[in-house]
Amino acid sequence: MLYDRVLIRDAYILQPMSTQEMWQWVHTCYGDELGLTSDDDDYIAPSATEDDRPVPSPKCDSNSLDSYSVEDQVFVSVGEKESEDHEERLDTLPSPGPQPPTPGSPSENLPTDLSDSSVSESGSDKHGCLISCPVLHEGRLMLHMQVSIHVDQLFTHLFTNSKFFFDLHENRKSTDVKQSPWVTNPSTNQKGRTVSHTMPLGQAIGPKSAQITESQKMLPCSKPGEIYAIETEACNAGVPYAEAFYVSCHYCLTRGADPNTSTIAVYSQIKYRKSVWGLVKGYIEKNCWAGMEEYFSYLVKALEKECERTRRAMASGIVGTKRKVSRRRRSTALKSLPLPVCPVPVEEKPLIQPLQLPTQPPVNTQPDTLLWIVFIVLFFLLVLNAALYYKLWGLERNEQLLSSATHELDLEAMRNIPQNTEEWKTLLLKQEKLHSVEVGKWLRILKASVHLLQQVEHSLSALQSSIQGIMGENLYSAIKENSGADSSHSTDDL
Repeated sequence: MLYDRVLIRDAYILQPMSTQEMWQWVHTCYGDELGLTSDDDDYIAPSATEDDRPVPSPKCDSNSLDSYSVEDQVFVSVGEKESEDHEERLDTLPSPGPQPPTPGSPSENLPTDLSDSSVSESGSDKHGCLISCPVLHEGRLMLHMQVSIHVDQLFTHLFTNSKFFFDLHENRKSTDVKQSPWVTNPSTNQKGRTVSHTMPLGQAIGPKSAQITESQKMLPCSKPGEIYAIETEACNAGVPYAEAFYVSCHYCLTRGADPNTSTIAVYSQIKYRKSVWGLVKGYIEKNCWAGMEEYFSYLVKALEKECERTRRAMASGIVGTKRKVSRRRRSTALKSLPLPVCPVPVEEKPLIQPLQLPTQPPVNTQPDTLLWIVFIVLFFLLVLNAALYYKLWGLERNEQLLSSATHELDLEAMRNIPQNTEEWKTLLLKQEKLHSVEVGKWLRILKASVHLLQQVEHSLSALQSSIQGIMGENLYSAIKENSGADSSHSTDDL
């Protein structure tokens, strides 16, 4: 960091670094053994340095340099001319003012003065602040995690025709994946697209697959490199009550404090187009939440795998960009050399950092209660049916017992005439028993007939009383007078 301040100071006064300071810089970063001798042009050994500026004593560890990314290395080019030439050129220059930077000069990467440095620091603080989504989030929080993927790359993975998207659906065994490009709707001035696929259902009873059509809409607050707010509506087909509901999700992709990190949050809701029965509603919500939890578990695994792949790619890129110091003679100029920054080892953070999730409200247990009630009612109906069957079986058995005496008589045996007294006696007993059975049947029939006649009598009496109640007193008296007059006339005639 000391040489950064030196460069800032030199850039501020438009004075390049001297050759002696430059060689101190080189030896600090790459050590004393460079393979150069004092015979080389402009080479200054470390023992011959007499600059009063403090030089950091510890050497940069190669392992700590490897831990830095390529973006953290700043390269500068230094000309071959001597400090006297630069001083002469400085005298010919006009008063200090804003000069256009030249390619390869330190002014491309470093601020020109201390005020620019402060502005740059404030800009980095602004760039490092967290981005919040202005949209009101409703529904259940299904996913909230931070990944080491740029927010634009994360949007490309999830909402474009990317390999990550197809691999995710392939892992879920989804088929017929079709998606349209993002198109701007002229009426709403919002971008949208449609995605459809066929998802298998792991149920033993019912449909084996469902066709899902998802409409995606990008909200106006979306800004590339900062935030992406996506609203989705998924409609099902091929399952019971599919036309009565749909699933709404809100994806919020925001840039993290580090530009190479991003945060993804997903909120889901189940919305109904029609009113459904409470038991059916509980069944729908149970299966929908289970399906969404399964999908987001696959998504988390895929993001973890993608972060690990990105980490390996970054590590291999850092190793590939290592530069060695050229040992050839300094005939023209020194090539690009990195700044002598000895980074402090930083504790490595995981690529995916868990975030605190808000406490979920207790799950409504009403559907389970309804299921138990239905189960008890069905069990009660089953018991009633069993009792009814038992009564029917008892009636049939009684009928068989009543007719058993008749069946005991072997009418085929009566074809043969009895030969002795015992046979006649047995035959008479059977006939007497048959006669008693027949008499018993007729008695029951007569008893039932008498009972029915009594019921008819009661019914007729009730009918008569009802008719008498309907008729008025005057009509009844008139009829009675007419009947009395007729009887008197008949008496006079006599």
